[in-house]
Amino acid sequence: MMRVIYLPAAEKRVSLAAYIKAIKLAKQHPDAKFSHGLTTWWPTLGREIVQQFLLGVHDRINQRGGFDAKKGYEPRNDPRVLRHLAKIRGGLQ
Repeated sequence: MMRVIYLPAAEKRVSLAAYIKAIKLAKQHPDAKFSHGLTTWWPTLGREIVQQFLLGVHDRINQRGGFDAKKGYEPRNDPRVLRHLAKIRGGLQ
């Protein structure tokens, strides 16, 4: 099964291997202009693509930790808080 990543701005699905190769290419050529970015449909510089990639990584990390950049930290979405609450309520051993 091939793993794919969907780029909504470009309305394309690309293989994980092609995605990684493109990120590496953008890192190697920060001043090169690419046909589109990860989150933009217009021509984008390599450094902007790397920045979009890093913002996506940080966003996924923060979502897992219960933090939403638009809403701020929400303890009710934090898996650590949920485990702690379940433990003190007797749900987990």
